[in-house]
Amino acid sequence: MTTAIRAGTWNIREGLAPGGSNIEWCWEVIPMLIDADVDIVALQEVPFDDTGDSGVLQTISTHTQLKYTSGFSLSQSSFHPERCSGVAVASRMPHSVVNRLRLPNPHLRIARQQKLWKTWDKGLITINFDLTGMELWVASVHCYPFHEFGRRPEDPEFDSIWRTLADAVNHIPGAAIVAGDFNTDSRTLFTRLLLDRSRLVSSFEGIATHGERSVDDILYDSKLTRNNSRVTPNFSDHAFCQADFSFRRDLRCILRT
Repeated sequence: MTTAIRAGTWNIREGLAPGGSNIEWCWEVIPMLIDADVDIVALQEVPFDDTGDSGVLQTISTHTQLKYTSGFSLSQSSFHPERCSGVAVASRMPHSVVNRLRLPNPHLRIARQQKLWKTWDKGLITINFDLTGMELWVASVHCYPFHEFGRRPEDPEFDSIWRTLADAVNHIPGAAIVAGDFNTDSRTLFTRLLLDRSRLVSSFEGIATHGERSVDDILYDSKLTRNNSRVTPNFSDHAFCQADFSFRRDLRCILRT
């Protein structure tokens, strides 16, 4: 079976190692993206400046096979007050942005380490490939870290967040990959709300990607077949997750030669 597309998802933690120490992020991010040979990667916690530009995305576009990048600056950075953080998609093929969406902010607050923590805006960016014979939609998602505030993601007051995410997926009219940091071990919090509950299949549910938790995932449409998957530890506190997919033969679309 021919591999049609290689996808990845990676929370790069704004290029900072756990503990807040600075690193030369490009010396690890760039070689990993090149070695992984992904066709598309969904990124979370991407740093942006106050104009919405990202030096990280510009460097990825210049120095890897992922020449096409699109981002969505969501909120103030958790690490550097002078910059912002958001989600992005980088691909080797041209793409179009079809949606940038903020999820409802629950405005949680907690005092930790003599500091007031709050929920920064989270959301998703969805892109589309206009391919001969079919179209493919890919979303990069970042959800709220409810556990950091002593809350459970399944608490009823957060239903609107999961419903908003499900509605965004319901509006995707064709084959889809929904990848990102869901900040929960349970994908069913939103997949149970999909019009077609069997539409999205998990690649990494039950596999530790962030400490001992399974929070990062590549969910794929039933129109795709997953051939393999792997997780790669790195400087970030989130693993770099990758998976190879094939399109159904009747879709007659091959991206990789």
